[in-house]
Amino acid sequence: MATSTQQRADSGQSERVELPGRDAIALRAYELFEERGREPGRDVDDWLRAEHELKKASQPRQSQ
Repeated sequence: MATSTQQRADSGQSERVELPGRDAIALRAYELFEERGREPGRDVDDWLRAEHELKKASQPRQSQ
């Protein structure tokens, strides 16, 4: 599975963040489609939600 990487600079520190790949987003979007009972016509919504969920999950947790 291909993933993208993005440089992040928070408070002067640089770290690499793995971004979800197209295959991972497509799989999650399909899971959302099935969870909705395979209702057609919401593919873009499913894709954007999947992308958002996976990007959020891939972000490092901030320690408090």
